[in-house]
Amino acid sequence: MLNLKNGFELIENDSMLCCKYIGKRKYCFIQAIWLDTCKGDEKADNAKDDTDNFVVVSDTIDISEMSESDIEIAVSDLYDSISDMKSQGLSELESDWIIAECAFSNKTDESEYEYVSEIVSWKDAEKIIQSFIDCNGNIVKVC
Repeated sequence: MLNLKNGFELIENDSMLCCKYIGKRKYCFIQAIWLDTCKGDEKADNAKDDTDNFVVVSDTIDISEMSESDIEIAVSDLYDSISDMKSQGLSELESDWIIAECAFSNKTDESEYEYVSEIVSWKDAEKIIQSFIDCNGNIVKVC
């Protein structure tokens, strides 16, 4: 179980998705992503054993650098439009949090993240994420 500190909050338990508000519309995210691999897959071949089914990814989302179109795309799974989101009576901070989380969750390619771990077990993913939290958002090798 993760020990949250340094401003990190657990957003989703199933993937250990954690977020920290850095300031000025910037958010730091980290999570474990389950890989659906099978024998012969390059990722599966790089795994140490059968329990290695995860990668840990991290990125910083800066909403001030996003265009209106980027924001619209980010929130499209939850809202029909930015106007629809704003009509929900959310504060700017709440809206920004949703935009940032959606933008992070919508990433589909490893090259889009600032950090991608090697393939690890759930237990090792938890160690990486805990180290990230302990070091206030900095990646250090723990495995």
